[in-house]
Amino acid sequence: MSGSAFGTCMLCGEERELCNSHIIPKFAISWLKETGSGFFRQIVNPNIKYQDFPKRRLLCKECEQRFSKREKYFEEEIFYPYIKGKPSNFSYDKSLHYFLISVLWRILAVDLKQNKNDFKQFLKEIEDTETDWRHYLLEKKLPLNRTYTYFWQIS
Repeated sequence: MSGSAFGTCMLCGEERELCNSHIIPKFAISWLKETGSGFFRQIVNPNIKYQDFPKRRLLCKECEQRFSKREKYFEEEIFYPYIKGKPSNFSYDKSLHYFLISVLWRILAVDLKQNKNDFKQFLKEIEDTETDWRHYLLEKKLPLNRTYTYFWQIS
């Protein structure tokens, strides 16, 4: 996907130019590429080599930047110090919590959009979770103090 495209940002819901967004943060993909074989494969076509993980027209530039700040924090303060074996203590603070929820939300939002029929049994609960996380990421609502419990049927 190249060039610009207008559409609805999955996070803020505004009609804007959408970025080509990674679902998994770019620094993690780069690290996997550097420490692995230099390419990736997909289960459906294992003989085809890919240079990058898939991207989606998911977020507007403003929302992409919102996530980028927390990704940079996680990359510099937690991920690479841990990978390099440097002992580091870190707090489970707002920045870390936000980063983790942002990754979970991206995976959930894309999967829900593409595979809604696969979630029929728990669709209401899953949509409620996506909404809760989206509102939290937009800083419209504090994280909920409830536990999300789902029983997934593996077929």
